[in-house]
Amino acid sequence: MTGIGGEEQYGLPSIHEAASKANDPYAEVSETMRKSGQFPEDPKTGTPAGIYDLAEGRIAAMDDAGIDVEILSYATPSAANWRYRGG
Repeated sequence: MTGIGGEEQYGLPSIHEAASKANDPYAEVSETMRKSGQFPEDPKTGTPAGIYDLAEGRIAAMDDAGIDVEILSYATPSAANWRYRGG
């Protein structure tokens, strides 16, 4: 049987920094949570532990949880600032 994680999140510091500079609402919420100590397991970044890990640490956590495949989602930039530019 294959274990699939379907609500998994990840982050990239460079995207978070760009979203912060663009006053993205999600980035503002993240910064507020960081300042409040919402994620004490990673006080340096104030983010959930492992959110920026897309390599060995995430794979080890998946193995420990019996997950073979993860469907990853990225929360920023938020839809509030997204503008359709296509044709």
